[in-house]
Amino acid sequence: MKKYPPPENAHNFGAPKLNAVVKQAIVDSVAKRDSRLSCQQAQVGSGLSAIAIVISDLLKTEGGNAELIEKLSDAGRLLSDVHHTLSVSRKELAILNLNKEWKETLIDSPVDEWLFGEDLEERLKAAKSLQFSSKQLKTVKAPQPKKYFKLQKSIQLSTGSQTRWTISPRSQQSESQQSGFQQAVQLSVQSPGGISSTGPIQECEEIPQVLENSTSAIGTHFPDGRSIIREALKLGKVPTDSLEICMASISESTLKQYSRV
Repeated sequence: MKKYPPPENAHNFGAPKLNAVVKQAIVDSVAKRDSRLSCQQAQVGSGLSAIAIVISDLLKTEGGNAELIEKLSDAGRLLSDVHHTLSVSRKELAILNLNKEWKETLIDSPVDEWLFGEDLEERLKAAKSLQFSSKQLKTVKAPQPKKYFKLQKSIQLSTGSQTRWTISPRSQQSESQQSGFQQAVQLSVQSPGGISSTGPIQECEEIPQVLENSTSAIGTHFPDGRSIIREALKLGKVPTDSLEICMASISESTLKQYSRV
């Protein structure tokens, strides 16, 4: 190899050096593999240099052997292709475990005395700036809030009146307070008494107080909280296989609020 160094006008015959920024990013095993491939590439480069010297000597001879020059030229082309293939293989193996965002920039870098080009750092900076600018141009869609449901009531107590229980949507901020219902249901229970009163729509936490004030009208046949909600789900056409799941999502303390005290 020392006998046939790369010609002064063909420095690319030698094995290109691995860029420092890439060498610091790869692991030792990858660096050692690249070093072995670099030695093989240097041997191919020495073979190219030897062929180039012979061709130059033949061209200097008057009436040089054209057929011999042609054969040597073909051999040089074959070795040049091997030399180029080794450069491509070294690049692909070196970037195999590197950040994929830079893969295109690294693989497209031209080979000179350095495997990834002399201006690699400038190319990486330009690619990073381009990625940042592209992200700024993209439109980011705001996530749509999910709808949840909260049990509410509308009560009208009078002769022949009905007690209506509904589940209505709530905002996402109250997610931790939801019972797990995902449909609107309503339950109608005939009020047997004769008390006449009208109440606005209130939250379910206030129902026990209203029921307590109307105990005499409701009588002893008022169902417990579990029965009320189960009937509500049935009337809301909740599938039977989902009914128990809905019931299991309600805590005992919540059920007690809808039971007669």
